[in-house]
Amino acid sequence: MDYIKINKYSSVPLYEQIRQCIIEAIQKGILKPGQKLPTEEGICKACGVSRPVVRQAYNELVNSGRIERKRGCGSFVKGPDNRGIFMNQLMSFDEEMKLIGKVPSTRLLSMEKIQFDEDLYQKLELAPSDVCLRLERLRYSDGIPFVYTVNYLSLNRFPKLDRFDFSNASLYQTLKTQYDVLPVHSRRSITARSASPRLAASLEVPEGTALLVIENIVYDQYDCPIELSIESISGETHQFSFDVFRNS
Repeated sequence: MDYIKINKYSSVPLYEQIRQCIIEAIQKGILKPGQKLPTEEGICKACGVSRPVVRQAYNELVNSGRIERKRGCGSFVKGPDNRGIFMNQLMSFDEEMKLIGKVPSTRLLSMEKIQFDEDLYQKLELAPSDVCLRLERLRYSDGIPFVYTVNYLSLNRFPKLDRFDFSNASLYQTLKTQYDVLPVHSRRSITARSASPRLAASLEVPEGTALLVIENIVYDQYDCPIELSIESISGETHQFSFDVFRNS
């Protein structure tokens, strides 16, 4: 419980100090999704504060979606939210995270040029002589690994796209401002697979964990395919929900 440090002489309320310490521990990866938090009584004894102070801190964390209570079990760090809205609306990762009140960040793992791949080039409607850019990125939500993404785009259509730093720059915003291309709609398919050692290490899940794999083919305002992405998300900490209607 070393990550909870309070200053009783500070003007910041004690419950807020506890809340901020727990949020910081989650963002730094000290507390992992699904990890059990100390009991209210345990924090009271360790920090010398009253039970209502700790309860208010936990209530604030529950209300903001950072933690969840399980009856008879205690309080646990909650994984990043997933909502069905992401499956039927085309948004950038930053837009998705801001919609649910999370702070997005990105780590660029690799960026390389690749040559002809029959399946990939067919989906993107590229000529065999075209050169593709492959972006490999790990996207975070409030400092927690959220999705492992691989993007493919044509360097013939988007020359010098590899000069941008996509650990900071938004891919969709770059296409819009630099190439006058608007991502308008996508075709998505979902499959499942087990996490390889590399994916497991990146997403901080056990090897063999069930992953949801989402393939997106994104089309522009002229209905031309501009990007193919493959997103791998932990199936243990994420869930998609959909509203389904029967035709009358």
